[in-house]
Amino acid sequence: MTAAAYGLAFPATRGLLRRCPPNWVPRVNGKAAPLYLDFANGRYWLNGREWHASEDASAVVAASAGSIDGSSARYRQNGAGMLVAATGLRFDWSLGLGVPTLLYEPSRANICTRSNNIANWTNQGLTLTAGQGDPFGGTSAYLIAGNGSGPFSNRIYPPSVALTAGAAYAFSWLLKPGTDTALGFSDAGFGTMNARYNPATQTFIGSDANVTSKQVIALGNGWQIVSYVFMPAANQANSLPSVWTSGAGNTFTLGGLMIEAASTRSSWIVTAAAAATRAADALELSLPGVVSQCIVTFGNGSTQTLAASGAYTLPSASLDRTQVRSLAFF
Repeated sequence: MTAAAYGLAFPATRGLLRRCPPNWVPRVNGKAAPLYLDFANGRYWLNGREWHASEDASAVVAASAGSIDGSSARYRQNGAGMLVAATGLRFDWSLGLGVPTLLYEPSRANICTRSNNIANWTNQGLTLTAGQGDPFGGTSAYLIAGNGSGPFSNRIYPPSVALTAGAAYAFSWLLKPGTDTALGFSDAGFGTMNARYNPATQTFIGSDANVTSKQVIALGNGWQIVSYVFMPAANQANSLPSVWTSGAGNTFTLGGLMIEAASTRSSWIVTAAAAATRAADALELSLPGVVSQCIVTFGNGSTQTLAASGAYTLPSASLDRTQVRSLAFF
């Protein structure tokens, strides 16, 4: 069987890809895999041969991103902790393993408009300084400083978002620590803090019962994605998701907000004047008749077995997790 039979492409460019001696045989549950894709270490086994490639294994694996909404880019976290746009397969370093995993997600939407355009947010009583470096490699972030001490004088929020009472929404704030050690998140905009957060220690210091699944993702250059799941009450249908400083002179840097109608967060989606949808990741392989299953190993070491045969697309919506370390086909 040839590489093409598996849907694999080996470019002729010298130095980009090399064939290596078969000095290792990938085995799962004691069985040798005829096709093994080790994304974490950039090693690929096919038909008795091992192949090495650069981190961009799209040179090895025939991959298709499917139909992608042109208004939203697909992002991954690179080895330097920056959020970079990606086409094809996304190799992500956010698990902190020292090696990348394949970021493989179903379709998601960011319903927060003007997600990273802080200039179009509503500012109440804060001092904003534009042109700050952001984790995308640009200068779209804003340094935020508190001024007054009234209940509505220290916050900033994007355009209103319509929420459904009792439904789960994953909020992800993109921020960088300053001098403020008690930022407030108010998802209804009523002056009541749903959660308090200390960027310096990357810890939540209090939250309401309707705020769950709190998580912090560390990026490069001090940036953080601060995420939690919020379930609005009946009187919180028209949300003004706000971030508050704790007092005059206290600072932090703000990069944006993502709100997903889901119980878990996903990778970043940038929006403009309307909500934006990221297409599902799609890894497509043409498998020989002898293959009947795929064993997926995730970043945390857990595994999942899927039926696989013929013209096969790894089903993103069926995976237990979104960070794939390797695929073994039998």
